[in-house]
Amino acid sequence: MRGGGIFLSSAVDGTGNRIWSTGITPFGINASLLTAGQIDTSVIRIFSGEDMAFQWNSEGIFAYKQTDEGVDLTTYVWLS
Repeated sequence: MRGGGIFLSSAVDGTGNRIWSTGITPFGINASLLTAGQIDTSVIRIFSGEDMAFQWNSEGIFAYKQTDEGVDLTTYVWLS
């Protein structure tokens, strides 16, 4: 852990130096390093810029209509 983020290593190179991967920075989390058997959350929201594009909750997955003005939260496709 250092000022620029959290870095992870599980390997060394041929000279014994650690091979580091970026885990977390102030700009985000490296999702390619995540492994989970279960993620417990009440709602997952995926945004496109500042507009919510998808929502996944106990009722299903919702994909909202994108318009020139942003997202229309009253028009969506629902997978239950």
